[in-house]
Amino acid sequence: MRPYRQLLLVLALIISSTIPAMSSDNEWTGSGPFATNQGNRIIKKLTVASDGVILAGTGSGTVFSLTTTLHATCGTSNGKSFPIAPTTGLCNSGTPDQVPAGSGPWSWVCKGLNGGHNVSCSASLQVTAPVQTGSNVAVTPTPAVKLNFSNVSSPGTVQVKSTNGPGISITVGSIDYTIVPGTSYDIASTAATSGLITVCISYNPAKISVSENILRLLRSNGTSWDDITTSVDTVNDQVCGQTTILSSFVIGYRNILKSGDCNGDGSVTIDEVQSAINMYLGLKTPATCVDINGDGVTIDEVQKVINGYLGL
Repeated sequence: MRPYRQLLLVLALIISSTIPAMSSDNEWTGSGPFATNQGNRIIKKLTVASDGVILAGTGSGTVFSLTTTLHATCGTSNGKSFPIAPTTGLCNSGTPDQVPAGSGPWSWVCKGLNGGHNVSCSASLQVTAPVQTGSNVAVTPTPAVKLNFSNVSSPGTVQVKSTNGPGISITVGSIDYTIVPGTSYDIASTAATSGLITVCISYNPAKISVSENILRLLRSNGTSWDDITTSVDTVNDQVCGQTTILSSFVIGYRNILKSGDCNGDGSVTIDEVQSAINMYLGLKTPATCVDINGDGVTIDEVQKVINGYLGL
């Protein structure tokens, strides 16, 4: 029995110390202070309002009201997939803290009333877009995901679905990467394609606490993850990469424990020190394990690598 039903039963008992049998149309009768001293009254309806207040009506007015705790529950949109942000079916009980907007995935909180529990709810994005034949075929299923097919010999569609991703971190090779929230997508296509496919995924800069220059686009090969990054656009907040096979994609950034520890084994070797010096001198392409902020290797960053080698 739900708590508010139990409370209704108690209230019915309070109205009168002696409750007669229910009439044929299921009405309660009683007298007492809740009947506003007007003698026997017939309570025709007991309801729980959206604000958690129990109302007992007589047909001519409210006999009494009582505030009760209302715990929130997610609505029918929770756990579902949509091409656009859901605006209905957000909460079965309670009130949503916001109406979802943007390109998804979406999340909201249904708030309980009068001390009731809150509950987190979510919905994913799922869209389908046509893919035409030709060369360098651009497809934008959603503003957050853009693709370009080098060659399409037979038309079809591309499907994009936002997911919860592989968790808060993944391993690429032996290196741990932190996942950027809201950037995990499953992408598939029925079109016949050949050559490279460029995939660009947008991110929200407010959800990262590191330099945007070190963001990477990662693709699942079924058993592990590969770094396929070709560019990071910090103006338009998107990371692009190239692949020949569509699968699961996510944006992440490398967890750097020590500056210069480029193989992620927890220590900095003399070879890694030499590598950092070569990056500073322009003899080697800068890597994020040394160039932490992505603006080019500085003498200060080389010094940090040396300090890591010396254990300082």
